[in-house]
Amino acid sequence: MTKGEIDTYSSILLLISTERCSVCVALDQRIKPWIQDFHPDLTYLKIKLEDFPMLRGELMVFSAPVLLLFQNGKEVVRKAGVFSLEHAFEEISRAMN
Repeated sequence: MTKGEIDTYSSILLLISTERCSVCVALDQRIKPWIQDFHPDLTYLKIKLEDFPMLRGELMVFSAPVLLLFQNGKEVVRKAGVFSLEHAFEEISRAMN
């Protein structure tokens, strides 16, 4: 995955994780059903930084978890570290409308 590939999606939500991020696993388990229920047209990917080291610099992501929403190649939502998932869902929903 590269930034160029991300730019090809009209809307994509990325969960950036690391191998040892247990919080990322829990977030993934909450995000998947939420997308299915509220935004089934939104592409969702969980990406491990270890698998795509170039993304660290391209997306300026150096820790996990990070939740990123891109629309037409432009970052519109970024949540990192400790954040309210409910507030993130609200912000993503506003951006999607």
